[in-house]
Amino acid sequence: GMGTVPGDAPTSDAGPIVAVLSGVKRVSAPVTYSGNDVTVFMGGVHLDLRQARVPRGGEATLDLFAVIGGCELLVPSEWVVSAPLVAVLGGVEDKRFTAPPTVVDEAAGPPPRLVIRGTVLMGGVTIRN
Repeated sequence: GMGTVPGDAPTSDAGPIVAVLSGVKRVSAPVTYSGNDVTVFMGGVHLDLRQARVPRGGEATLDLFAVIGGCELLVPSEWVVSAPLVAVLGGVEDKRFTAPPTVVDEAAGPPPRLVIRGTVLMGGVTIRN
């Protein structure tokens, strides 16, 4: 895009996020989201996806490579998160508070999925809502 965007302004940019010796904060706009590439080296990424839209039955993919760093994800509670990533001296923590659905709407299809792939070396991924 043209110019700079303030750190907390929602952006529809689902482009790569790189944090090297720094912290990066990004807030997704309420637009359809398909995923990001996230690279963290001795830094931190704070990615707020609470407004992002993934259609029911749809899937978004986060490709993550983190070395001595962390990634905090804010994810809608209704999303299903799958994290088939490789963690060495690190891990994934899902700290979301999820209320069980009172009515399961089968007609709407399965809930959106977020798949977190990649490698975490001496780092961590925290998922919140």
